[in-house]
Amino acid sequence: MISSIKVKFIPAEKWWKRAQWELVEEYISADGEFTVPVGFITDGASIPYFARKVFPPTGKYFGAAILHDWLLQEYKDWDIANAAFKKELIASDIPKWRRVIVHQAVVVRGWAHKIGIFKSNFEVVN
Repeated sequence: MISSIKVKFIPAEKWWKRAQWELVEEYISADGEFTVPVGFITDGASIPYFARKVFPPTGKYFGAAILHDWLLQEYKDWDIANAAFKKELIASDIPKWRRVIVHQAVVVRGWAHKIGIFKSNFEVVN
């Protein structure tokens, strides 16, 4: 069962920055394996601006994005985060075509972080 998501909106400080959301209740992964704590701050799904009409950062996959962000922060391991993200997308009953696009975008972005195209606030292993 998918956990409900209760967040507080944090507006972007500048027009070029992303808005954020702070969890006001913990988020439990669909399989119960992970619990994202109250107070965790996420920017939702990292969707490029041009694609946000079709894939908003807080779409039906918002819980999967929260879990993915938290796992990267806690475990610093793209493989763990991506596997959990994919499982959460499936549990969220997202249509397969959308699930494949969203998951592949995350995989490509992770690859770009690994080779140094994108920088992050944490160091990711493997």
